[in-house]
Amino acid sequence: MKRMALAAAFVLSATAAGAADLPAPQAPVLAAPFSWTGAYVGVHGGYGWTDTDWRLLDNAGPGACGECGTIVTGFGADGFLAGLQGGYNWQLANGVVIGVEADLSFTWADGEGRWNAATRTAALDLDFLATLGPRIGYGADRLLVYIEGGLALARGEYEHRNLTNGARFTSDETRTGWFVGGGVEYAFAQNWSAKIEYNYVSFGDESVNLAGNRGGGQPGVAVFDVEQDMQIVKAGLNYRF
Repeated sequence: MKRMALAAAFVLSATAAGAADLPAPQAPVLAAPFSWTGAYVGVHGGYGWTDTDWRLLDNAGPGACGECGTIVTGFGADGFLAGLQGGYNWQLANGVVIGVEADLSFTWADGEGRWNAATRTAALDLDFLATLGPRIGYGADRLLVYIEGGLALARGEYEHRNLTNGARFTSDETRTGWFVGGGVEYAFAQNWSAKIEYNYVSFGDESVNLAGNRGGGQPGVAVFDVEQDMQIVKAGLNYRF
């Protein structure tokens, strides 16, 4: 019995000594909440639908212009686009995110309309589209929902042909307007996020002066009032600094 008591005392003392050598339990380290504050750059790709109405103002030749003042054709210039974007966000304590973003898209959008028994044509081939403006949204951890708007700029080639006599008139035009839109962005890693976005872009009505040659090679002009707007859906990838 005495031996059993001594053995028990030895086991208890050894257990106590081992427990004293164990490190003190540490409080769990909580990860810092995700923040959208900071600069970013990225790439995007998508598709755009451009709607145009062409009102003839000058028929590019002598004589009365029976169609002047009327919309002679309307068509869409559609195609893919791809480009770059960059900006900066500030996330407030209540989760609201405000920022500014610049976007440049190279486009492959083009289209053509015809009138006068398909003997007259008007065509538009867009080269690029740029936007700049503020955006505001709400960040729920790694998910950001936002709306945006601001200035828009586009450049493209406008063309008119008379297929009966070979007349051709063209002009490279840069137009300014405005845009609104919104999207959803998700940060799938600490420095990487992906987004899906929609934009509506309006360039309003603007007179376009096309220069070229009439039938027979004589120089002339064709003047149209072109109403133009565009809708865009795109997906993007951002790297956040």
